[in-house]
Amino acid sequence: MRLLIPSIALLLGSFNHHLNAADVEVRMASGDLITGEVVSETSTTIELKRLVLVRHKPVEAIVKLQKSNITLRKEIPSLISQYQTRRDSTDGSMLAECSVARWCLDRAMTEQALVHTRRAEEIDSSSPIVAKLYRDLGFIQVEEKWVAEDEHLASTGKVRIGDRILTKEEAAAAKEQQMKAMANAGLEQEIRDAEWVIKSGEKKLAEATERRDKAKQEMGKADADNKGATNRKEQLQKRLQASAGHPQNDRTQKQNREDQAALQEAISEAARSVSAQKKCQKELENAEEALAKVKGSIAKAKAILPELIKQLEAASGKPAGDKNAGEKTSEKPVDKASDQGAEGKPKSRFAVE
Repeated sequence: MRLLIPSIALLLGSFNHHLNAADVEVRMASGDLITGEVVSETSTTIELKRLVLVRHKPVEAIVKLQKSNITLRKEIPSLISQYQTRRDSTDGSMLAECSVARWCLDRAMTEQALVHTRRAEEIDSSSPIVAKLYRDLGFIQVEEKWVAEDEHLASTGKVRIGDRILTKEEAAAAKEQQMKAMANAGLEQEIRDAEWVIKSGEKKLAEATERRDKAKQEMGKADADNKGATNRKEQLQKRLQASAGHPQNDRTQKQNREDQAALQEAISEAARSVSAQKKCQKELENAEEALAKVKGSIAKAKAILPELIKQLEAASGKPAGDKNAGEKTSEKPVDKASDQGAEGKPKSRFAVE
């Protein structure tokens, strides 16, 4: 306890020092207005210490600003001086008290904001402005009284889940229900994906088969062209070899020259046909791979769909239907736009609305 008291005094002293210290107000090029105590400054930057709210509690923060982004800078009275001026000039009306409370809250002066909020409540306890101030201060209404939420939750053993305050048991049940809903949503998506794969598979299968067949035809043509070019090249080579051991006259020399030119053309044609043959072979391999993938995805979807439907029926408590219902549903054409989901995918008949 002896150690705790000096620590609290030191904290309060630091807080009050900030409130009483002279502040500066700077206007940024973006239009933001920032106030705080100067803690360091260079030729290009300035660091301001200011109070900000973190989970309804005032916390000191340091903000570093580039002077090139500052359009206006001026000295202003300390926060406590500004607060005292506003407090002393208020007319005591509900709106005036709320105005001072909001000014204090915007500057993380939560204790002063609470004082003026309570004064406003005494004047008009049903005011929505007062209720908003209390909520922004971290208070909740319990049995028509405003109490600090963290203190209330700590004393009652409750927790906040979203916009609800629940017991730990209720929170655990809500979390379990949420996890179950997420799991069901995941199953729903898997069912929709499987149904879509099956439904769209027929078209993709036809396209992949057509591509494979075309690649086979091109491959056959490339093989025939290669054989023809190779045969022609071999025939010309044999003819030139046969004429090499015989006497040459003008006619045979002319024929040899023509054969040599034809041989060069046949060699080039054979090289082109080999290149085309390799290209066709690659396309055939790709087409067969694509066809296998389509067949595999359809087979996989048909295999897992019945089990997914059973899992969703068991989780949601729906009566089990025909084991093959999923396949029958997915194979029917979708005629109505209302039966389609995002990107044209058919909605599952098990969709959770």
